[in-house]
Amino acid sequence: MKSVLNTLALLELIAAHQPVSLGELCGWVDQPKSSVQRALSTLKDAGWIKPADVEGKPRWVLSNRFLSLTGSNHLVTRLSQLAKPALIQLRDNCNETVFLSTFDYDHMTVIDCIDSTHAVRLVGAVGGSIPAFMSSTGKACLARLPEDHFTKILKGKTNRIPQGIAQLKREIDDIRQQGYAIIRGEWSQELTHIGAAIVDARGHPIGGIGIAIPNHRQHEVFNDVLIKQVVEACEDISRSLASESACR
Repeated sequence: MKSVLNTLALLELIAAHQPVSLGELCGWVDQPKSSVQRALSTLKDAGWIKPADVEGKPRWVLSNRFLSLTGSNHLVTRLSQLAKPALIQLRDNCNETVFLSTFDYDHMTVIDCIDSTHAVRLVGAVGGSIPAFMSSTGKACLARLPEDHFTKILKGKTNRIPQGIAQLKREIDDIRQQGYAIIRGEWSQELTHIGAAIVDARGHPIGGIGIAIPNHRQHEVFNDVLIKQVVEACEDISRSLASESACR
């Protein structure tokens, strides 16, 4: 029982101080370092926390699964409800796989997906996670962050960003200006992704809608009309969330 209570105490500390390091946690609790490491490993394996690089140093943050224990789960649930009609409409418009993801510090996590009916398509995996800087929706979310927050997320990730941080920053600047992201061959060589961000009442990115198009079908569906539809869907959902927040 004591080990369970100790693990829960660590979870509460991570929730209150994330991103937090192993050393910081050890300084706050009366537990051996080895015990803290085992507890963190257990929480990670169970999906409640995940590692994050901050300024080149390992830290721990809550995963999206933690939302099921908090009031924030209402936001995720409501986001899914509001987005569902738009996801279906977008899929019907282009018959390509459309997905809804949440923005989770430096990752995107898929929470809903409407698959294309084509034989060759991306099959969505709800619950799947990908670094934000490798995702169209992730880049769109990064572009909505304050510059200092964006820079903090990127520190320590030099070796994980294929095009390099300088090029990524230029891409984010362009996305910030145009309001959407397009990536080709970064997550998969065979796919082109379109993505835009959904923001909360404060203008903070909370997720996004993306479409995955196999490269051999780009000429059939990839155009300015489809991009506009994705952006407008995200804007409509953002306005609905802001309106509901103002009424509470």
